[in-house]
Amino acid sequence: YKSYFISNISFEIKLKSYSWLKIGMRDIPQYYLRKYRDWDVSPVDYYNCSFSSRKYLVSYSMPLKWKRNTWIRFYIDFTQEYYNSHFTEFDLDKYLIQCELNFQNKKRHKFKLTAGYGNAKNISYESNLASTLFDRSYVFDKIRTIFIYNARKQKNIKKAGGSILLEQRYYELNSGQVTFDNWKYYLDGRTNIWIDWDIMNNIGFKTSYQYRWRNAHSQLFGDFEWVEDLKSYAKHEFWLEFSYEFLSDILY
Repeated sequence: YKSYFISNISFEIKLKSYSWLKIGMRDIPQYYLRKYRDWDVSPVDYYNCSFSSRKYLVSYSMPLKWKRNTWIRFYIDFTQEYYNSHFTEFDLDKYLIQCELNFQNKKRHKFKLTAGYGNAKNISYESNLASTLFDRSYVFDKIRTIFIYNARKQKNIKKAGGSILLEQRYYELNSGQVTFDNWKYYLDGRTNIWIDWDIMNNIGFKTSYQYRWRNAHSQLFGDFEWVEDLKSYAKHEFWLEFSYEFLSDILY
């Protein structure tokens, strides 16, 4: 069982049509993962592993004058991801730069293309603990596209859409004790297709299919304990979602 609390605060100001400036912060005080072995204490005993996450973000959007109903959004964030005292070797400072292209026509069809680059710095590397001998810093790239079709003239269908996400990470795995080149790499993908049906009044019905996969690779001598759970996989998911809309008048 997992429970956590997220708080968000943001300030947005509209500069003109399709142009916004946003500043915000997101905070997760504690997020529990599961029990892991703490190699600095015991190679046998397991301890609760959790982390906190605090993100600061800034974004700015502006219209493209040469293309109607199109705007571009620039986004930057900085995230502090720190683990509890047993697993400080995984502490990271993350930086992300992202550019997003958006389009929406008169029929309310929407298209979005997002590309980003980031760097995660392992701030506890070489901090005099056995578990900090390897640098867990990494660089990552991701690209995502989303399309939403507003099916006004299609019988029994309100909207349909789909998205594709690709993200790759590369770990150098530097170490003062290892002389050979060592690295870890994986590529994540996610495809999602959904349909919002219009079958009965006040009752919503949505179907969706999601396919997730990961390809993990490492240098010949690089399959270390700290990434023992990082494996390739493929996962198919089908979802059915029901909702009911109603109005309520309460008189006192």
